[in-house]
Amino acid sequence: MITESIGIVTDEASEIPDDWARLHDVEIVKAIVEWPGIDMEKIPGKNVFEKMLEADRQGKKVFVKTSLSNIGDFKKAFEKQLKKFDKVLYISVSNKFSGALNGALQAINLFPESESKRIFTFDTLSGSCGQGLFVIRAIELLEKGATLNNILEELKKMIPRVKVIAFFKDPKWVVASGRVSETAGKWVRRMKNMGFHPAVKIKNGMAVSGGIVRAKDEIEAITKFVKKSIKKTNINNSKVRAFISHGEVEESAAALEEKLEDMGIEVCMNTLASLVVAGHTGPGTLLCAWHELS
Repeated sequence: MITESIGIVTDEASEIPDDWARLHDVEIVKAIVEWPGIDMEKIPGKNVFEKMLEADRQGKKVFVKTSLSNIGDFKKAFEKQLKKFDKVLYISVSNKFSGALNGALQAINLFPESESKRIFTFDTLSGSCGQGLFVIRAIELLEKGATLNNILEELKKMIPRVKVIAFFKDPKWVVASGRVSETAGKWVRRMKNMGFHPAVKIKNGMAVSGGIVRAKDEIEAITKFVKKSIKKTNINNSKVRAFISHGEVEESAAALEEKLEDMGIEVCMNTLASLVVAGHTGPGTLLCAWHELS
């Protein structure tokens, strides 16, 4: 019996590293990134988060603007996968806070019918490392010989299970971007100085307040959040898988990984966050997504 071959496409919001994508033949459609008033090429640093910190030290107002990937870039990604696979599946960031899926659908309409009917889309209703968990699961299922229908069924079951939480170290980055007022930024800073950490989570496909957690740092805050979530939902003691991403805080991310593994959680990825997500919350951002495996 000959099984169908399936190529995966995702977008940069998924936090999937380029080297992992190349290894598993995944195409990542990159976002358009701008740095108003700053030539980031001239700022020293090994990655964009180090560059942000250096630009801030130089007294520059630092904020990033990210926008929808070019429809042409989606088309190129689909063309590459169509040449290698029978079918293509695009695993997208939530359509409720990004227009990426709409851009992909417009790109699909540019193909002749014989090719467009070979391209499929799936809205994760998630983002960041939560979206990345869907990509990783899809590849895992493909390697086990799953069909497209099998994969779509499993990914659909994952939607209510995938949890995403994020904590940022300093509110000045979201203040600079205009997403939070200066007054709100000062309030957040005071709360953090007293050991109260405001969280951002994804719920029903949208980024919303995750409440405030009392903890000594972002690592303990995430650990508390994960423990509470698992205790509430994981009644069958299923295996739990997690994905960590961060804004240039490797030591904190490593410490979080160790704590999660001590809880019996499989950490499948620990990587530098993308600018699509952490560029707005800045260096020091720590994100974690997790779900129960079926």
